[in-house]
Amino acid sequence: MLTRMTGILLAAGLSTRMGSLKALLKWHGLPLINYQIESLLNAGLTNVIVVLGHEAPTIARHIDYAQTTIVLNPSYTEGKFTSIQIGLENTPTDSQAVAFLGVDQPRPSDTIRTLITEHSASDALVTVPYQGGHRGHPIIIHRRLFNDILSLPKTTGNLRDVLDDNEEKILRVPFSSDHVHLDLNRPEDYNTASLKV
Repeated sequence: MLTRMTGILLAAGLSTRMGSLKALLKWHGLPLINYQIESLLNAGLTNVIVVLGHEAPTIARHIDYAQTTIVLNPSYTEGKFTSIQIGLENTPTDSQAVAFLGVDQPRPSDTIRTLITEHSASDALVTVPYQGGHRGHPIIIHRRLFNDILSLPKTTGNLRDVLDDNEEKILRVPFSSDHVHLDLNRPEDYNTASLKV
């Protein structure tokens, strides 16, 4: 069983396609950043690292949780992978795994809790939700893969490469709902999804 797992919430992007800060979109009555932090904590994660970049001071003003650490990514314009690496670099040494989630991928706490439970009961290096023949999010990664991720080039690295290299150690947790693929990239994504909540 895992004794400690850290959430890494990626919220450094430019929100170019959305046209406004994704982190501050309303979701279930909360700014999306707060909804995501609370979902991760309520699911049983020990702590959450929030990686910020674009408009960091504006977003940071909305974050006030004792179990949350804000980390700034100075290279956020170079892509999401830089935030993944920054998150790992700041993960406590006693965390045995991390759960990666984008701020624009809202997930209820029970979905995250199911993944944590399944991962903790297995010897998998990676645990993902699975629906419709595709991997979803969040992605849980064991500490044994941290160095593999950190050793990839900052600007050209891709988390998918590490997942593909460890295909036989991925635990796929089946979900009947496609909410594990929800990604709020554009206003129409947000408007459509908002009608369902």
